Amino acid sequence: MNENIYTLLETVNYKRILVNISVGVGMMSFFLTVFYYYYVLEIEHVMLVDNINVMTFNLIDSVKPFITPYIKDFIEKKLINSDMKDQDDNVRKSNASIKNESITNMTFISVICLTIGYILSRQFNINFYTVIRNNFIILILLAFTEYSFLHILPSKIITGDPNFIKYKILVNLKNKMKFQK
Repeated sequence: MNENIYTLLETVNYKRILVNISVGVGMMSFFLTVFYYYYVLEIEHVMLVDNINVMTFNLIDSVKPFITPYIKDFIEKKLINSDMKDQDDNVRKSNASIKNESITNMTFISVICLTIGYILSRQFNINFYTVIRNNFIILILLAFTEYSFLHILPSKIITGDPNFIKYKILVNLKNKMKFQK
């Protein structure tokens, strides 16, 4: 039995595996970073807006009977006069900075992994372009899987419990009103 395992281990080409891991990590890490920032975030935004709509409509139905004309007028004026452009700009700038930093870091890591894979392939006499081709095929399958997954499951999920969020908003509103008296 031990001889069979030893023979099996001898036949495994660790050098080829090492080159494939290095190239695969380099290609996949760059792809997943770019895919996240240029595609997944858009899908998440749509999901977030849908979830907020579900939760706020639920909350509004619960508190609507308690809203006086004075409060209704106050809310309408606050919404019309609220200018959140500065806050929106700050969020956009911060997100753009994080995105650029992430893509730069992952590009650096990818280049290092691909370079290591190339050096090892030369040292171990492994055809680097075959390794790139094989990992590119895996990358295409990964991309298809990621894309399919995003359109099958998460787009249908409500990420927050509407009743819990409604409860927390009402409790915080109640607590805030206590301090203003």
